[in-house]
Amino acid sequence: SQNWFKHGVPQPPAGEDFEQRVSITLRCVSNVSERSILLIGDSNTKEVVFGTGSGKVGASYPGKRVKSSKVENIDPAQCVGYQNIFLHCGTNDLRCEYVTGRDYIHKLVGTLQAKLSDIKKLCPDACIFVVPVLPTRNRAMNQHIVYYNNLVCRMLTHHFPDVWFEGIYSFLDKQGLLDAKLTRDGKDDIHLGPIGIALYVSLMKRCVFRRLRLRQYSNAAQGLAHVMDPPGDT
Repeated sequence: SQNWFKHGVPQPPAGEDFEQRVSITLRCVSNVSERSILLIGDSNTKEVVFGTGSGKVGASYPGKRVKSSKVENIDPAQCVGYQNIFLHCGTNDLRCEYVTGRDYIHKLVGTLQAKLSDIKKLCPDACIFVVPVLPTRNRAMNQHIVYYNNLVCRMLTHHFPDVWFEGIYSFLDKQGLLDAKLTRDGKDDIHLGPIGIALYVSLMKRCVFRRLRLRQYSNAAQGLAHVMDPPGDT
């Protein structure tokens, strides 16, 4: 809460002097804070709008979206204060005109690994979700995307086993391409349209919900273990 609230003690009235002044702040943190979301993403997340009302994420999942066109643009400092951090970057890095070879993709994964290390240092209690780069309707570009996603999965397994890496199969058609029904006007090779964005938002909510349920089960199991075998018993 210190990220959002400031308080202080006003100066005493003129002519009055006090040896001590005490400031008392009473705060209540809402349960929805556990569902707070920071979405760091490229243009494919542009239409994800937080808040209440039609077409928005909803009051139960407060948060904001921060633009990051490429992996190198991710700013870990912006993650402070959020319980759930989604990283959705890499599409622009993997355009055919930028990829010079597999060494380029390996270096890109190394950049992501460094960003994750910084985020975990700044936000040790936050849950981090790395969203795989969505395949496009461009087969040549998809070769780079599949290779990148496989490397990211391997990197997370070895270095960040607690970072979530969700499947994206629901966005694909039978040919393994981005489903045309989910794109803008059914013609855009890369960007999601309204139906695709709705599916994307539901994916985010499901991730956060599953994470909370797992935490609740873990806390319940620890409490039960404490009751069954309290400290000091032999």
